Amino acid sequence: MSAEARRVYEDKTKVHQQVMGEIDALKRALTRDQRLLAGLDQRIEQASGDVAAGLSQERTKIAVQMQTQQAELDASNAEYQDLPRTPLEFMPVTIVVAVTETQSEKAGELELASVIDSTGGVVASAGSSAATSLFSRSLELTDDSARSTSVTELDGARARYFDALVEVKTGTTGPPSGDAERRLADAKMKYNDARRALGLELIE
Repeated sequence: MSAEARRVYEDKTKVHQQVMGEIDALKRALTRDQRLLAGLDQRIEQASGDVAAGLSQERTKIAVQMQTQQAELDASNAEYQDLPRTPLEFMPVTIVVAVTETQSEKAGELELASVIDSTGGVVASAGSSAATSLFSRSLELTDDSARSTSVTELDGARARYFDALVEVKTGTTGPPSGDAERRLADAKMKYNDARRALGLELIE
């Protein structure tokens, strides 16, 4: 995806991404806590006395946390379903002209590419051969490893930010909330650094 296409996409889908980011993070949190519960159940069976009582208390905290997470997930899913499904025809189109057999054929394709880029329309192709134009929507097919690395870093930073956000919103166990807030602030800073590297608007 070109830098301009990504900026347009980010602007038009900002709310959708926010909600979906929380949904994905909540699902990850529920999966982690389910594994914790399974491990605690095994330990409780093997423990006795004060140890078993302590483990049971920990299990109760995690179970309550999971209920909060599930409630948040249900609410986020409902919110996402209510968001407008605006078609993404606004996305810029990049056309890649393949090797052609005649100069006139190539000239025609280049002219078509110029029209498409000037209008930002959506290309529909059917039955084109391997020797004709290749169309790609919202893609910039250039070998730009630096940009690819930045996008990968953005995806990772985004996931860590929403994980930290969900921890602050639903966490009832673990370190004090002050630590969770600091982790969120750090994750937000790194997420914004990754967005800045791609020329994207920073989150607030």
